[in-house]
Amino acid sequence: MDPKSGELTDVEVLDGSDAIVEAKLTSRILRITEEDAIQFEMKVTGADQAQLQIVIPPDVAGKVPAPKPWKLERAKSGQ
Repeated sequence: MDPKSGELTDVEVLDGSDAIVEAKLTSRILRITEEDAIQFEMKVTGADQAQLQIVIPPDVAGKVPAPKPWKLERAKSGQ
């Protein structure tokens, strides 16, 4: 992530990535908690689109820039 703009610039998926320990749907927003306590909120923004946002804990808010939400789009099988 670019710390100045909050833009996601690189993603690395590691084998054995953190497992989801909780998923809760409230007011049409899905909150996902991983085993390392990182939380994400996902909401549907269109027929085949969603937005995923990292939840910044209150003790960190203001100390690091909030990352911009990721725009997700459903891809056809095989893409």
